[in-house]
Amino acid sequence: MGGAFGWIRTVGAAALAVAVAAGSQAVAAAAGPAAGAAAAAAPAQDTAGQVPWTAAEGAEWRAVDGSQAAVAPGSALDMSRLVEAPAGKYGRVILNERGRLAFEKQPDRRVRFFGCSIAPHQVLGQWCTTKDDIRRWAEAVRRQGYNLVRPHFLDHYLTGASRADLEFDPEALDRFDYMGACLKENGIYLYVDAMTSWRGYKAGPGWTERAKGEAFKSRIFFDDAVRDHWRAGVRKLLDRVNPYTKMRLSEDPAAAVVLFFNEQNLNFYGGIPEGFAGQWRAWLRKKYGSAEALRKAWTDAGGRGLLADGATLENVPLFETRNVWQADPRARDVGLFIYDVHAELLDWYV
Repeated sequence: MGGAFGWIRTVGAAALAVAVAAGSQAVAAAAGPAAGAAAAAAPAQDTAGQVPWTAAEGAEWRAVDGSQAAVAPGSALDMSRLVEAPAGKYGRVILNERGRLAFEKQPDRRVRFFGCSIAPHQVLGQWCTTKDDIRRWAEAVRRQGYNLVRPHFLDHYLTGASRADLEFDPEALDRFDYMGACLKENGIYLYVDAMTSWRGYKAGPGWTERAKGEAFKSRIFFDDAVRDHWRAGVRKLLDRVNPYTKMRLSEDPAAAVVLFFNEQNLNFYGGIPEGFAGQWRAWLRKKYGSAEALRKAWTDAGGRGLLADGATLENVPLFETRNVWQADPRARDVGLFIYDVHAELLDWYV
């Protein structure tokens, strides 16, 4: 049928958008939040010949009751029996000889994780503000069959209200500690983001344009101050004793994964930070030894030199984003350089 999403009606908490062509049996519909977005995004069209249709509660339609959305204990949807508790009872998560995830006390038994990612500033900062809330939330997570939880932007949650860098907000920290204990009791492992925010554990909100301007994700490749900050913040997070589990995260087998830094890779879509210039020149100096050798190597298939006149190993320009995608000797060096700086940082993390 022709036409667009021309009508929106609200049914309970959900939106239903429908377009019906006159004289046609065809109906196009979208339900839920996407319906409103679809209607807003649809181009303006002539609605002549379309007839509005609204779903109303009655013999054919029944409104959805969303007040009891959580899985009820003992119901057909309760998957808690599949989640063995407590987390860590068989020791740390390891890679066995076959390259499979396993527990150190059961190395021949493959382990599978069914995980979810949460925003602690929402779950702990808005929804679960009491210990009873947190405990019931952890039990609900288990009933849904999850055995792994990833607190995403944990650094932002712990320092968002802090007054000083590397200072964890006491209330936020206590809720996180208690959440970890409740998850462990329910057989749910932790996937720990050691750092997520663009500003790490600096005081203040970690998900703002100002925070993004700190650019820790790229600066940690070359900035010793950022590396020092990462080391201090992560040690504070992993090496302090949780008062509820009586263990450090660094020694707790319920901590299955530690992600060094979320989404921290070099694609250079936003440009090449000037801070890479020193590493780039040092890398070229180590590989070629002289400007003459570099100039000879950087000649394309047509005999065109790619090194600027007068350039030396001390002032060779930093490559540009477009160079990453080209097919010439300089582009190959760019690719190898990116590989090497990633490898160096990984070695530093480990």
